[in-house]
Amino acid sequence: MNPKEDAHNKELELLLMQEKRTRLAMLSMLEDLQETQTIVKKAEREWTGAFDAIDDGVMLHDVKLNIMRANFAYKELCGAKKFKEIIGKPYWQVFPKLKGPMQSCSQSVESGKVAEEEFVLDDGRIFKSRTYPVYDDDGKYSFGIHLFEDITTLRTQELEIIALNKTLRIIGKCNEHLVRSMSEKMLLANICNEIVNSDEYEFSAIYLKDDSSINCSYVSSEIDTLSNIKEVDLTDAKYAECPVIVSIEQNRVIIINDIYNDSEWYTYMKEHAEICPATPYDMQGSMMILPLENSNSSIGALLIYSKRPNMFDDAKNNLFKELVDDTSYGIHTLRLRKKFAEVSIDNKEMLIQLQESLDGTIHSVAMMVEARDPYTTGHQNRVSDLAVAIAKKMELDEKRIEGLRLGALVHDIGKIKIPAEILSKPTKLTDLEYEMIKTHPQVGFDILKESKFPWPIAQMIYQHHEHIDGSGYPNGLKGEKILLEAKIISVADVVEAMASHRPYRAMLGIDSALKEIEKYKGIFYDTDTVDACISIFKNDEYKLTAQNSSK
Repeated sequence: MNPKEDAHNKELELLLMQEKRTRLAMLSMLEDLQETQTIVKKAEREWTGAFDAIDDGVMLHDVKLNIMRANFAYKELCGAKKFKEIIGKPYWQVFPKLKGPMQSCSQSVESGKVAEEEFVLDDGRIFKSRTYPVYDDDGKYSFGIHLFEDITTLRTQELEIIALNKTLRIIGKCNEHLVRSMSEKMLLANICNEIVNSDEYEFSAIYLKDDSSINCSYVSSEIDTLSNIKEVDLTDAKYAECPVIVSIEQNRVIIINDIYNDSEWYTYMKEHAEICPATPYDMQGSMMILPLENSNSSIGALLIYSKRPNMFDDAKNNLFKELVDDTSYGIHTLRLRKKFAEVSIDNKEMLIQLQESLDGTIHSVAMMVEARDPYTTGHQNRVSDLAVAIAKKMELDEKRIEGLRLGALVHDIGKIKIPAEILSKPTKLTDLEYEMIKTHPQVGFDILKESKFPWPIAQMIYQHHEHIDGSGYPNGLKGEKILLEAKIISVADVVEAMASHRPYRAMLGIDSALKEIEKYKGIFYDTDTVDACISIFKNDEYKLTAQNSSK
């Protein structure tokens, strides 16, 4: 082979090798491209799946607010059958249907920040809209993401909690009147007025029966014309099917949450408009009637009316049931007190009964407090019993010990205004909750300061958390400025609390309790009182048990 041919062959071979490498490179690029396309399609499927799996409606719109993309939840909110029915349309013409863009959306576009707002549909559903702006690498607005969350249930629950808190406040105020009211008429008036003044209810009345009649004893109403209800005797035969009569005679709680559409009661109440509190409100609204009992026999009923429907549920029923039980006892006590006032005070037997009635009233008040705190049931009884034992060891006179016994028995009465969920909380209190607990001496003092006792019971309650060194509350009193009775209650209170079980800690035991008061003797606690308390336990003169109670 001549040199020319040899050079030609080598050149040809090089060209063939180059062509082969080029072909292999192109094949590799095609494979990479196919692999990339597969990955992109897979990622898109995964993103779309996640997008559609979101329960809340999600929609993407361009700078002109036209829908670019949406998930299944948003399509369902729109009522569209296919995505093509909504893609490309201004979102505010699709969902939510408005006259123009949402204010929060415009704010988000202009400010470049997340914006949100709430709106209500015609069917009552409540939504929260959140708008998230997205920008490209050059900082130019690319598109917006709208998320629509249905918060109807959340808002409903919030309203229910607000309503229950309002009811709790009513019950708390009424319980104060149960202690303070000096006559039956005053008690009934105060309870009815507190209910109507709460802005939740338009009408409240208490019906009481005697041997021959059933009448409205007190009524509180926004409408003056409803006062004529007091003139009606419900024992008249034409009122035999009146829900008040049915409640009293059958000892039955009656709840009518939609008077206008109620199949059982509407016709009767329409026919007897003169006694129906819904009459001035076109028979709209809701009503609850709860029987008042005394010694297992019905003595009347409490009626509460609201012009709004669906105001009464099981939770409110239970709270108002607590109120009528306390009211029944209050009526009984006041009637007994009136009866005793009519007889000679010199009658020894009647004096004994009067003392027993006073004891019963004090015990009832103590039970009202402890019924709201199941974890400390019996606490006030045990504190009272221990306080008496300490006072006897200190050789106080019997009359003073009797006042101490009654004061200790209701030393926590102020907790009646503290929400039950805080009193029975099974975990450590927050600072705010503890500050609320610390108000109970002031509240207890305010409740009893006008009561005519022969002992300074209100002051005992007011001072039972004061310390000898002035570090206590609510007034930081020191030493001799604190009543001896309050000092004794303070020691008894600490010992009983530490020796008993609490939901947030195990029982510490009597030895730990005695070490605690010994440690702070002369600092927090009165020295003589601490010495007397330790002595009765060390000498086996007293044992603190679950059965201890004031006699």
